[in-house]
Amino acid sequence: MSEIEKILKDVEYTIQNVAHEPFTKKAFGKFKEQIGVFISSLYIESQKTAKRHKTDNISETHVATASSYLIKNNNSKVSKFLGVLGGAFLGATLSNILAMTVLGQTYSTLGIIVTICLGVIGSFLIGINIMKE
Repeated sequence: MSEIEKILKDVEYTIQNVAHEPFTKKAFGKFKEQIGVFISSLYIESQKTAKRHKTDNISETHVATASSYLIKNNNSKVSKFLGVLGGAFLGATLSNILAMTVLGQTYSTLGIIVTICLGVIGSFLIGINIMKE
């Protein structure tokens, strides 16, 4: 019997003592199945993480890293999108400032205000991205 099978048997034994009331019979079966899938995935991902760090033993850090790989984090996706959007706004701002200084032409008040607003908004969005990470 492999290590993962022993772990899954322990989980099965533990789950028998859990109240089934909030679940339907099919839902509880699916719940147990998903626990098994997660445990197996965590076991495999922990091994991969240890291998990436070129160690023979799986440490607590490897398990924590593997768990963070497996758990979806939607806030991170939104944060990254805001960072990309902020970067585009700051890029537009720098492009406008460079054009204003190099070309030496007179620019409208609206153009200057839009450039300043893009810079402020872009900086704010990148700040949100940095704070979320």
